[in-house]
Amino acid sequence: MPNRMLTKLAAKLLWFTLVFCPAVSVATGCAAAQTPVPGSDYARLQNLTSQLQTSPANDALRKQIIALALKLPTPPNETSAAIEAQGAGKFAFHHAQSAVDFYNAGQAFDHAALLAPWMAANYYNAAQAYAKTAHLNRAIADLRWYLKAAPNAEDKDAVLEQIGGLKYAQQHPVSRHTTTPTAAATAAQAQAAVAQAALARYLGNWQVRQATLSGRSVSCMWTLTITKSSEAWSLGGGLCSNGDHNVLDSISGNGLKFRNQMVNDGGRLVQEQTYRLRISPDGNTMEGTMQLTFPVTGTIVDLNIERVP
Repeated sequence: MPNRMLTKLAAKLLWFTLVFCPAVSVATGCAAAQTPVPGSDYARLQNLTSQLQTSPANDALRKQIIALALKLPTPPNETSAAIEAQGAGKFAFHHAQSAVDFYNAGQAFDHAALLAPWMAANYYNAAQAYAKTAHLNRAIADLRWYLKAAPNAEDKDAVLEQIGGLKYAQQHPVSRHTTTPTAAATAAQAQAAVAQAALARYLGNWQVRQATLSGRSVSCMWTLTITKSSEAWSLGGGLCSNGDHNVLDSISGNGLKFRNQMVNDGGRLVQEQTYRLRISPDGNTMEGTMQLTFPVTGTIVDLNIERVP
């Protein structure tokens, strides 16, 4: 991602803190989440945002949400889903090697904007991604949404210049763009980008600090190492057992799911445990469960896990 984008994002974060969080220091930022009160503007904003997610093409509704957010003393924090979508967009943008990759990044940022329509940075980032594809109309549209969400942006003139340049490029196309991907291909690649960005946060060494069963502590000397070699993800370590194999089942915004398998000398599976883990926003802890799933389904053990050097 261009240095300009990173600098602009930092400036927007500082501006957001100073303008919308006057009662909170710059160091702490807008950390306190608002609890919508029925009948309040916050509850109304939450309701309108939910409506938009079922009708994302409703521009009038999106304008209404942005206008309402600009009037609030402290707009609501972004949801964890919106933050994860931003992470997917940044990952896809930084690793993009083709117009298809940039298109996927733009879609991820647009999804973040759908989840938090008042956050101007998501529109700007989506526009920079689409500007590197044949979808210049989407780049222009996102830049216009950026100006609506940040009407007093210091870079307003620069953004208007970029809009003018993109409109010119539409009228005088160049051959730098690849063929527009099919809907199925872009959806699959966007999903893969989200999964890889999510899994990257799990890389490292982990150890169980507490394991409880029905409120009682149980012994669980568990360590896990998640690594990446070339394009393959691998998990190693013992999981409350002497497991031989850790099989990754799925990774998404909802967490990590894998199976710990124990096999005999002949390679026959004799026991399997299924783990479901979800990483904390700061990336230093995980919470999850472990359940015996073979040869029979057993009780669930709750896990509290910390990152270790």
